[in-house]
Amino acid sequence: MLDILKSIEEGCNVKGYTLWSLMDNFEWSHGYAVRFGIHYIDFNDPELKRIPKASAKWYKMVIKERGIEYVAEEKTVVK
Repeated sequence: MLDILKSIEEGCNVKGYTLWSLMDNFEWSHGYAVRFGIHYIDFNDPELKRIPKASAKWYKMVIKERGIEYVAEEKTVVK
């Protein structure tokens, strides 16, 4: 998301954003060990219960507010 905000600052006309991934899924090189979905899936549960992570709650807020508030960092040069 930070890279998108930097792109906007540089003049890019960003119209939207899609995140990866909605749910934990199978990765060919790591199986189910790597979890980066915004919903946790308990693969040991026969019902495959889905549990929203903090990132899901954050993304819900981004959608509801139609964006995020961003204040650019002031860059300091140390000599």
